[in-house]
Amino acid sequence: MRHKAEIILFFFFIFCGILGLNAQDTFFDSDIKADTSLNGIVFYENSKTDHLIYSIFDVQYDIFLTHYYNKVNIPNENFYLKLNNEGSAVKNVIFHNDDVFNYRRTPNIYSPYVFTPDNVKYFQNKKAYTSLSYSNALNGNQFFTVNFAKNLYKGLNLQTEFFVNYADGEFSNSQVMNQFFNVTLNYISDDGRYRNNLAFIHNRAYVQDNGGIENDSIFINHEYSKPGSYPVCLSQGWNKYKTSEYVFSQTYRFENRSDIVGRFFNKGAIVHNISFGRYARLYDDENKTVKDSLGTNIFRNSVFWTNDIFGNKTNQFIPVSIGVNYDVLNFNDSLQSNTFHLISPELKAGVRAGRFNLDANATAILTGEEYKNDYQIAVVPKYFLTCTKKNGTECFGSYVFAELLIQDRQPDYIFKHYLTEDLSWDNKVNKTTTQSLSLGINISDKLVIKADYIDLKKYYFINDLYNIGNGNGRVCQLQVQNDFSWKNIRFKGVWSLQKTDNEDILHIPLLTIKQGFAYSFTWMKGKLHSQVGVDASYYSSFKADVYNTLTGMYLLQSKQKTGNYVFADAYLNINIDRFCLFVMLQHPYAGLFNYHYFSSPLYPAEGFTFRYGFTWKLLD
Repeated sequence: MRHKAEIILFFFFIFCGILGLNAQDTFFDSDIKADTSLNGIVFYENSKTDHLIYSIFDVQYDIFLTHYYNKVNIPNENFYLKLNNEGSAVKNVIFHNDDVFNYRRTPNIYSPYVFTPDNVKYFQNKKAYTSLSYSNALNGNQFFTVNFAKNLYKGLNLQTEFFVNYADGEFSNSQVMNQFFNVTLNYISDDGRYRNNLAFIHNRAYVQDNGGIENDSIFINHEYSKPGSYPVCLSQGWNKYKTSEYVFSQTYRFENRSDIVGRFFNKGAIVHNISFGRYARLYDDENKTVKDSLGTNIFRNSVFWTNDIFGNKTNQFIPVSIGVNYDVLNFNDSLQSNTFHLISPELKAGVRAGRFNLDANATAILTGEEYKNDYQIAVVPKYFLTCTKKNGTECFGSYVFAELLIQDRQPDYIFKHYLTEDLSWDNKVNKTTTQSLSLGINISDKLVIKADYIDLKKYYFINDLYNIGNGNGRVCQLQVQNDFSWKNIRFKGVWSLQKTDNEDILHIPLLTIKQGFAYSFTWMKGKLHSQVGVDASYYSSFKADVYNTLTGMYLLQSKQKTGNYVFADAYLNINIDRFCLFVMLQHPYAGLFNYHYFSSPLYPAEGFTFRYGFTWKLLD
C-alpha cells in the first residue's frame, strides 16, 4: 500500500509541473544572461537545495579539449587506474571523502562515464542545438556521442544526450559495450518564478572479462612482439552494470529578482525534488549455475526552503537553505532483500562580510536502523585577496580558502552483507568516522594549491582473499591544479602528493601527475585554428588495488607493485568554424624501453595506436 501511495505521489507532482504550460513566455526576458556564446545556448545544472536559475553556463568551444574523447583522460582532480580496454572498470587513486548520502550498493567504478542527477545538464535555447562527436582507433576502440536540445514551445525545452563506447581489444575474449543516455524536459514560467525539471537517465556498462594476465614465462621474459600475443587466463566471464533514474524537481520563488535587490533577507523559494533510482550489477561466467545479482533501489522525496536564489554574495545578505529528505533504500541480491526508511533534515547557511565569505552545511539521519545518527558537518571559509565586483555586488578574483569536514556514516552495504554462489558474508559493521581539513589558495582559477589532512577511523576495505577488514589511518595530500596560458602555449593538469600512515587499509601512490600541454597557431589567414600538444600521465610505484571479476570491485592486495611508467600521447587539434578534428598517436614508444606499462595489476595497457575523431556542433 505504501509503495502505491509513493507512485501516486510521484505522478501527481509531475502532473502539477506540466500544468504550468498554460502560462508560458520566453525565459530570456527574466534572469537569464544575454546571449554571448557562439550559438546562444545556455544550460544549468540542478542543485537539491538551491534555486535552479543560478548555475548557468555557456556552451563554448574549447579546442584544447577536442581530443579528450574519454572522460577518464581529462586532466582534473581525479586519476584513474583502469583495465586494458577503453571504457572498462576504473578506480580513482586520489583519495576523496565519500558523501554521507551515497547509498548505492553497486560499486562506483564507472563514475567517469555515467550520467547522474548531479551532472545532467538542463538546456534552454532559442535555436535547436546538436553536437556530434566520434572517435576511432586502429585497435577498434570507438566512441560516439550525440547531444540534441530544442525549445519545444516558449519556455519548454527538451534535451537528449547519448554516449556509447565499444572496445574489442587485442586481448582474447575482452570486449566492452557501454551505453549512457539521458533525456530532460525543463520549463520556466513567464514571470520566472516557477520552474520544473524532468529527467530520465539510463546507464549500461558491459564488460567481457578476460581474467587478466597469468605469471607466464613468456610474459616474464618479454618473449612477445605485440599485445595480441600476451598469454591470458580465459574466464569466459561477463559483467553488466545498469542503472535507471527518474528525477522531477520544481521550484517556486515568492518574489521577483527586482523585488529583493539590496534586501538583507527575502521570502525565498520552495524547492521540491522527487526521484527514483535503480542500480544493478549482474555477473556470470562459464563455471556458474546462477548469475550473481547485486542491486539498490532508492526513492527520495525532498522539500527545502531557500533564500539563496541567486547566489547572492553581498554584505547585506545571509543565505539560508533548510529542508528535509525522506529516503527509502532497498538493497537486494538473488536471495535476499532489505529495506530502510530514512528521514534526514539539512541546513545550509552563510555569512558575507566584505571580502570574507563563510558557508556551512549540516545534515543528520534521524531514522533507519543502522543508518540512524549518521551525520555530516562541513564549514568552508573563503577570503578574497583581490576583489573584482560583478554587477557592483559579487567578489571575483584570487582567494584563500579552507574546508572542514566532520562525518560519521554507515559503511557501504556490501561490507555488511554479500551473498552469491561463490561468496557470502554477514558482518556487524561500525560507523566510519572522518575528520578532514583542507587549506588552499585559488589564483584566479588559473592555479589552485590545496593541502589536505584526513583522519579515518574504522575505514572498511575488502582484500584479495575476500576478507572484510577495517582500521584507522591518516592521509596527507598536496594537490596543484593548473590551467593557464602564456602567449600561444596552454597548460592544464593536476599534480598530487599523498601519503597514508597505514597501508594495511589503504594503498595510494605517493605521486600522481596528469598534465596537458598545447601550442596554438592558425592557418589560412586565421580561419583555421590548430593546436599541437602532448598529454602525459604518471604515478609512482605502489601496490595498486586489483580488479576482481566476482565482486566487480577493486580489492586491496599486497603482492604486486604497479606504476613508475610515463604514458604520453601526441596530438593535433584543428578547428574550422563549428567543426573540430583531432588525430593522436597514443603511447607511440610502447616496448622501446620495457614492457612494464600496466594500467592496473594484471592488465597491461594497450600498445601503440593511432586515433582520430571529430566534434561537430550544429544549429537549425
